[in-house]
Amino acid sequence: MGKEEFFYTIKSRCNSQEDYAREVIKARGFLLDDDLLALSDNSHVLDKKYLERIFLKYNIGQIEGNKIIISNPDKIENIFNREDVGGCEAAGNAYDWEMFRNRQHGFKVPVSILEPFVARYIKAISACGINTHGSCDGNHPGKKLVRIDTSEGGCSCWHKFICKKILSRYFNLDWNRTYNEIRFNKDNQWATYIELNRAADFLYYNRVEFRKVKTEAMAPLSCSELRHKTNEELNDIFINNVNKCLDEIRLVEVSP
Repeated sequence: MGKEEFFYTIKSRCNSQEDYAREVIKARGFLLDDDLLALSDNSHVLDKKYLERIFLKYNIGQIEGNKIIISNPDKIENIFNREDVGGCEAAGNAYDWEMFRNRQHGFKVPVSILEPFVARYIKAISACGINTHGSCDGNHPGKKLVRIDTSEGGCSCWHKFICKKILSRYFNLDWNRTYNEIRFNKDNQWATYIELNRAADFLYYNRVEFRKVKTEAMAPLSCSELRHKTNEELNDIFINNVNKCLDEIRLVEVSP
């Protein structure tokens, strides 16, 4: 299995070239309006400019407003070229429990600085209220692993809970004990990317439900408690509150 299998898996779920273009754009991390070939208002402000630049470079199409117009759908896979990625996510040490409670969304990250096969997952967990400050897809020399660095405190706790208690029901992702690394080898590398892409689709589709649970679980905690309790104490309180909310969550499964 290689990159071709990754794209073939996406194509097998599509009924037209436009469907395929939309799914490839989503897989690269761009947020689109539901069932439309148009950038979502939830996108980072820089995503439109980046997509326009890539479209121009590879003669793929153009952007009018937020509408995406594909003129050469056979070239759409070029948006995954690694040579067009630059930069890194910002440090997240200042993202504390108070910010975790007060924000519905993690800090938005532009697609242009996210590695191709992890971008969609970063966008999805951000939409569920998890802030990140570093990620890589491992598709380069060195250690073969997907790495997701979430901010400490609530973000790390919430990501671990979602992966351990919810994603594990539906997806085969071999996380380490801290839920920030997925190791792979040459035999399962592309299967890992496909599964991570499916998990991201599930998370983003259910983002409103995840935000609701996070908000309800954090609501009982006062500002004083957030400032004076230890991280371990806050972890325990948050997870206990999340478990109380689980019966109310209504998650929708996505197509395989």
